[in-house]
Amino acid sequence: MRAADRGPLDIEQFLAEHSAYVSALERAGLAVTVLAELEAYPDSVFVEDAALCLPQGAVILRPGTPSRTPEGDLMRRELAGLG
Repeated sequence: MRAADRGPLDIEQFLAEHSAYVSALERAGLAVTVLAELEAYPDSVFVEDAALCLPQGAVILRPGTPSRTPEGDLMRRELAGLG
């Protein structure tokens, strides 16, 4: 549920904004890994909600919405695969 109803989603705008976000992170010197989509978890595009990655390791977070709880376990597996 979005904080404010702004009408139907514009997938083309979303894809353009996501691409710009990835580009901005890369220009800042960060390595970006784009994960496979999780259609069962539409809010999972906000992966910064599921993990905080530091040079020493990752902290798996738990988003507050109960429907997003499984995202932490999915993120743990993805991060373990990256080492």
